[in-house]
Amino acid sequence: MGTVDLLASHCVSLAVRAHGQDGGRRLLFRFRSQSQSRQEGTVFPSDLITVRVDVPCQYAAQAARFAERLAADHGIKELVENAAEQLPLRRVTCDSQEWIAAPAAAPSEELYAAVLERIDSSSES
Repeated sequence: MGTVDLLASHCVSLAVRAHGQDGGRRLLFRFRSQSQSRQEGTVFPSDLITVRVDVPCQYAAQAARFAERLAADHGIKELVENAAEQLPLRRVTCDSQEWIAAPAAAPSEELYAAVLERIDSSSES
């Protein structure tokens, strides 16, 4: 496993959500990229790094307190419920400056195209 080294001051939102059937929680952090300053105002989805941390049920209360303190200490706003679903879906091409991963294999590209086409056609109905 790798590590992610991000400053708390770069966290733009934090949420604690129910996760699993046993009462566990998921901490959901969204960080802006290092190159984007908080004063710029507009945060684009492609400029964000999302980190999910699953917390077992026995640590759920501690995780909630941690999230509250982190948000208070660093001025982090709460993540809007279902915010990801409200963003327009768009494909980032591998030659774009926003591309952050290695090129996808041809079968994956075909799958992406088919899924996006199905989503577009179902939203038009």
